[in-house]
Amino acid sequence: MIKINAISKAYNNHLVFNQVNLSLPDHGIVALIGPNGAGKTTLLKCITGIEKVSSGTIELDNRTIHSTKDTFHHVSYFLGSETLRYELTGKDHLLLLTDSQLELADYYIHQFNLKNMLDKKVKSYSMGMKQMLLILLTLALDSKIILFDELINGLDPTNRLLVMNILTQLKNEKLIIFSSHILHDVKELSDSVIFIINQTVYFYDDVSLLDVNELYAQHVSMPEVK
Repeated sequence: MIKINAISKAYNNHLVFNQVNLSLPDHGIVALIGPNGAGKTTLLKCITGIEKVSSGTIELDNRTIHSTKDTFHHVSYFLGSETLRYELTGKDHLLLLTDSQLELADYYIHQFNLKNMLDKKVKSYSMGMKQMLLILLTLALDSKIILFDELINGLDPTNRLLVMNILTQLKNEKLIIFSSHILHDVKELSDSVIFIINQTVYFYDDVSLLDVNELYAQHVSMPEVK
């Protein structure tokens, strides 16, 4: 279980979020929403140990997270495409995996129909292809906690549906947290919602009782269309 105890995070004089308290379940799918710049990516990085909190603590199974050493083998984080090596093929990236992870990767390669793509160099990939390679690598690590930042971006309808089906199958045994601006996907995929706005974090444990669009409309002002 992830337990967040009164954490605050600031960069220089800019406060991202303040005195956040959360207890997240052992399994299920949690959507992370909020306007651009609200702190969604920062919160994910704090959970992984990539970023240090300014105050408070984050615990994983009752152990305080100080750095990525404390989350290694426990948390997989879906990073952006800048982590890929463009001069290498997709298959080359799989060389970083262990034998058991390669076996799991092979399963997802067939589920997502990625075999032909993996022989090509990443520099030739579309945005959606890069996303699928990153999703493949993240899932192959087989961690009990999986964090996705902007999961659905760039995916065509077929791959979007495949990914959502796989995550739905995994949610009974893993905790999956994904950030998204696509509110329809939030409602369709998630069990609960973390909403970040104005340095404050809200947690709604049952998305079926939540009108996500109305929640967003209450807090996020939209520019007038002329």
